[in-house]
This record gives sequence, C-alpha cells and structure tokens, in this order.
Amino acid sequence: MSIERLSVSNVRNIESAVLDPGERVNLLIGENGSGKTSLLEAIYILGRARSFRARVAAQVIRERAESLVVSARVASQSRAPVQIGVRLSGRHREISVSGQRVLSSAELVAALPILLIQPSSTALMVEAPKARRQIMDWGAFHVEHRFLDHLRGYSRALSQRNAALRSGNIDTNLAIWDQEMAIHGEAVADARHIYFEMLQPYFAAATAALLGDENFVLKLNKGWPTGQTLLTALAAEAQADQRLGYTGSGAHKADFSILLKGRPARLTLSRGQMKLLIMALLLAQVRLVDEQGEAGCTVLIDDLASELDNKNLKRVMHFIMNQPSQFFATFVEHPECAANVIAGSAMFHVEHGKVIHSN
Repeated sequence: MSIERLSVSNVRNIESAVLDPGERVNLLIGENGSGKTSLLEAIYILGRARSFRARVAAQVIRERAESLVVSARVASQSRAPVQIGVRLSGRHREISVSGQRVLSSAELVAALPILLIQPSSTALMVEAPKARRQIMDWGAFHVEHRFLDHLRGYSRALSQRNAALRSGNIDTNLAIWDQEMAIHGEAVADARHIYFEMLQPYFAAATAALLGDENFVLKLNKGWPTGQTLLTALAAEAQADQRLGYTGSGAHKADFSILLKGRPARLTLSRGQMKLLIMALLLAQVRLVDEQGEAGCTVLIDDLASELDNKNLKRVMHFIMNQPSQFFATFVEHPECAANVIAGSAMFHVEHGKVIHSN
C-alpha cells in the first residue's frame, strides 16, 4: 500500500498539513525541531493508532487542541483506494477503515503496514529480547494469517498460568493452561521459524548490498529447550515456576541473534556498520512482506544520514530507491551526496510545523 494523500491535524507543532506524497521515496528536510519527525510520528499513528515517541496521546496532541486527527487515502496495484483515519484525544481513540469504525488496531495494521527505522534502532541487538520479538512478530503477522490468533491465545493462557502459579493452586489449574499454552505456543514458534527461513535470503541480499557481505546468519531461539515440546518443558519446570511466580519458558521468551562467522555480529561491527546491519534486517523484512503479504509497506526512516558517511549514505539511498515500498526519510539538510538518486523522489521542506512540497 502507498499513501496517495495524507492529512494531519494537531500533531505536536503541526496544526494542519496536507501532502500528496510520491509513491516511492519522500524526503522530509528541515532543521531540528521543525516538525519533520512529528510528520513521521503522524504517519506512524495512522498505521498503528499510537505514537512511537510518547506513551499517552496527550503528549502528542498540539497545545490547546482537544484531539489529533490523521487520515489518508491509500492504494496498491491490486486494490482500489481505501480511506483510513485515526483520531486520538486524551482518553479516546477512534479508528476508521473504508468508512467503517473499527475497534481493533489490527485491521489498521493490516491495511497500512508501517515499519519504523530510527537512530535508536541501532541498539536493537543489545536491547532486551522484547524489542526483537516485536520485530519478528511484525513480519510473521503480515505473512501468516493465523499468527495473531495464536499469539493472542498464547498470551491469554500465559496470563492465566501465571495467575495460577502466584495463587499456589497448581494441582487443579496448571495442566489446563499448560495444554492451552502448548497449542498456541507451538503454533507461534512454528510461524516464527517459517518466517525466519523465508527471511534469510532477503536478509543476505540486503547485507550484500549495504555491507558487501552476505554471510550474516539469523539464529532463532524459540524460548524453550531444543528437542522438547513446550508441554514437556512446562511440566518439567512447574515447581521452579511456582517458586518464581511466573512462567520461565515459552514463546514469550523467544529471541534471535545475528551471527557472522559463528560469532554475534555486534561484537565485531562499528556503530555505522551496525546501523547498516539493522537497516538490512528491517528492509529485508519489508521486501518479504511486500512480496508475500497482502499489502505493501510504508517505511519511515528518521535521520537517515546520522552515523553514515557519504559513501554509505549513497549506498543506502540507491538500495531504497530500488525497493517497491513507499519511503519517508528525514534529513536535517539537503542530502547532496545522494543527488544521483533524488531525481526519482518527492521532496518536502518542513519549517515551524509547515510542510512545503519542493518539487
């Protein structure tokens, strides 16, 4: 999917903006504090019904405004244009897809797959495993239709099992929730495994393009001992889990690493190289979802030039210009070093919350 027309109202310092983006790469140029990251934030809200910069909507809504609104007409080669919109106020959230109000953000996420790359993404491989699970589950959701149902079922069963562990009533209740967790947890693990098998060749192609090396390997840890079923692992750890008061193994403990010659890549790469590696991982996911999912991706890249020299910036720009996705990338100043690829882009200048189409 690509955004054909975007309307933004009352998102931070953006009082009102209407954009007709290019269907491929859109460059957002402006000084720090001009509102360019707020524009990315608005697009993210459109696809996720939440901000990536604030936990509560009140922090995103423009001062003295009661609510923010982001809406867009989105289209793909295989579908007629769809109108989607999100309104956030201090306590309420309204989501509409094709003129119909929906209660779950899952329909919004499916209608407009959004992936965000920001400077802090470089730390993905040293952050807690939750961040990496979110990355793999974003991809699995878009290529495996039943994945979300199993993930929700697993989360419900995990919550109930943990409650039983804390209550001490494990003799009567634990077996029930072990069975439920095992059914959904094995399905979640299988979907993640299949997704990573599909992702590996896309990842190899992206690392070859951005880092000149295709020998990076994704290694998945499903969250319980290899060679055991989840049901067996849960039964074996029941007494230990009761002492802890929570479940120690399962799909909620899954993680992955990136290896180069058998060693964690983060141990040998520089910060600039790590940025390229994480970009390769995320852009590989985008390409896979573009080809295997039902809707193409919209990619948001904040401060693309940070920690990249001119050579690597050119390499990244050339790579994204050859992807089918729609991109929105922010820059503090005009990226002269990428002039050879800017010809196929749309450019917007952002000043004091005003967005001006430059070409």
